[in-house]
Amino acid sequence: MYRLFIVEDDLGIANAVAAQAQAWNLQTHIVRDFSNVMHEFAEFSPHIVLLDIMLPGANGFELMDYIRPLG
Repeated sequence: MYRLFIVEDDLGIANAVAAQAQAWNLQTHIVRDFSNVMHEFAEFSPHIVLLDIMLPGANGFELMDYIRPLG
């Protein structure tokens, strides 16, 4: 089963994406602590990352710079 890591600060959007992904038989994880995204990323070890650009206390582009080399 593929794992989808959802980095989205609008919980309504994040939950809707997670529900649809689960209907497609994907395991999902919605980030809750935006100050600790990389820790949650490492624990979940996703195959796919859905990353919002405008986040509280973080920039999606900067996070991608950290995530991309790990994939």
